[in-house]
Amino acid sequence: MVGCGRAITEYFRGKPTNRDVKDVLSNCEDNEMALCVVQLLMAHFGEDLTGLVLLTNVSATAADVETTLTLPASPRLILLVSGGTGQVTTGRWMITLEGRVISEGITPTFLTGLAAVFAIYYIFNLQYQEEAACTLEFIQRRFIGINPERGTKAIRGKTLCGSTGKERNKDQQGDGHLYLNQKIPLCIRTVHTHPESS
Repeated sequence: MVGCGRAITEYFRGKPTNRDVKDVLSNCEDNEMALCVVQLLMAHFGEDLTGLVLLTNVSATAADVETTLTLPASPRLILLVSGGTGQVTTGRWMITLEGRVISEGITPTFLTGLAAVFAIYYIFNLQYQEEAACTLEFIQRRFIGINPERGTKAIRGKTLCGSTGKERNKDQQGDGHLYLNQKIPLCIRTVHTHPESS
């Protein structure tokens, strides 16, 4: 995520797509790169950060989180942070599902928490929540490398064969994929990561 994240950050610094992106850029200097990238993507897609991540005090326990925050049914990454919503210093993290804390992270990085959230989606075979669907789909395709254009995760349908004119079954990209491609600048969709030189 570091190489691609840097390219995404540089792209938005050069061409901020909206005011929310500009606000994120002004506040993300001290944040982890992965957190900054997720905030930028969510701002670009017009999604609110609370659609994926909730922030609470660094000293909060699982019981505190369940009683003080309004927890939705869909998975959320709870970051236990010091500082305000602008400058975030990540401490521990938790994952909630169906309004309950189901996991507490032992590695205090946003990236491990994000990976754990993705594991929850795949373990429980959950659909992405509407509030963060574009960002999660982008992360899935760009950073994790899962592109369900074929196979069991692809949306299937009927199409006309160009050469014969007959109807046939074909793996196809769903409307969400078309929408996502319209919302992502081409240079971000085609960013390639290169091994960092030591």
